[in-house]
Amino acid sequence: MENARVKCYNCGHLIKDDFIYCPKCKVELKEKCKGCGKFINITWRNCPYCNAPNV
Repeated sequence: MENARVKCYNCGHLIKDDFIYCPKCKVELKEKCKGCGKFINITWRNCPYCNAPNV
């Protein structure tokens, strides 16, 4: 896959950094921050944009 530099944390499939779901295993990779609404990695503890907790 062109520009695939990141691996899905669930299955290891190569994905693009801006994917919201893994096309192979369908796991959610990003979600909207409850504080600012920007998409952030689901595994992050806090939003890097507004520091809201990612609960």
